Amino acid sequence: MKKLLLLSLIIVFWVPTTGWTQQNDNEAKEEDSRTTGSAVIIQQARQMYDEGQVHEIHTYIEKALYDNSLTKEDQIEAYKLLVLSYIYLDQPYDADETMLELLDKSPEFETNETDPTELLYLWKSFRTWPIFRIGIKGGGNMNLVNVTGTFSHFDENTYSREIKNGISWQGGLYIEKDFGKVLTLSFSPLVNSKTFSTKVTGLLNHDPTKTKETTHAYTSDETRNQFWIVTDLSAQYRPFNENKNVVPYVALGPSFQFLINETRSRESVVLGGASSTGPDAETTEFLNSVDLGARIAVGLKLKVFGAHYLTFEGSYTYGFNNNTKQNYGTGGSSFFNPDANNDMTSQQIRLSIGFLYQWFKPMKLTK
Repeated sequence: MKKLLLLSLIIVFWVPTTGWTQQNDNEAKEEDSRTTGSAVIIQQARQMYDEGQVHEIHTYIEKALYDNSLTKEDQIEAYKLLVLSYIYLDQPYDADETMLELLDKSPEFETNETDPTELLYLWKSFRTWPIFRIGIKGGGNMNLVNVTGTFSHFDENTYSREIKNGISWQGGLYIEKDFGKVLTLSFSPLVNSKTFSTKVTGLLNHDPTKTKETTHAYTSDETRNQFWIVTDLSAQYRPFNENKNVVPYVALGPSFQFLINETRSRESVVLGGASSTGPDAETTEFLNSVDLGARIAVGLKLKVFGAHYLTFEGSYTYGFNNNTKQNYGTGGSSFFNPDANNDMTSQQIRLSIGFLYQWFKPMKLTK
């Protein structure tokens, strides 16, 4: 019985594995055969071109392209031979059409030093650069708060505030367009989350109802969460333009930030010996809705998937505007803050990763 069970397990696991391995071997052999056949076709086509058989080369190459007998690299070589044959036969229209087909297959095709001069001149007569790039990016950020003016209900001799910068996230789109060899303009709309917390201690000497004077020991731990719509405009400078596979850059430009909302959660409050935890409150009314900043960034683009880019960027944004509109809350407000809202500006460090799709549209340039 045990021998029968062992034999069954061998059949169940060994037979499918053997079949899968054999299938992979067959596919590998077919690919090797296709690669070898493709190389032979291109070698024969080059020989036909060198011997001046330019009329016969069209039928020979077009059949190979139609039958999908060529590898991707050899397809590019086949199109080059077709273009050269049309140039030799003085058929400029057919040469242009074939060059367009070549650029559609390989948008970043470039001639090399061994190519005939006629091919170089023809290639330069076409738009071969991307019209624009569009992509998505996202990552994390740290919000840095800078207090520029202090307002408080507390006794200044007992008052203290500790601000902890928070870590949050951002994500959105970006669009780029090259201007010349080293300059790129970028437009990037983002959803940007900001967070930071404050811890306040002191003697409170102002009653929120304004009916009597009081003095209480007060402690508050509070977290502020904000959502902004950010539009970054940047001019990128690419110092090393020769290598298109690895593209470092530096960028500088304005950042326009529009507040969507702010909520505050008060984790603990001790007021006159009583402790409480407050619910989240909407406090957008206390803040200015627009902030203008300046942004500097360094980044790197790595070529992936043929003609597109994986991007990495680190940036620093300095906000110029005071974020606070109303320093003191009132009893009728949606949120009363015994510790007043200080004047403050906001800076931010961002780290992002993204993907950029290059949009090509090859065309013959007009003189």
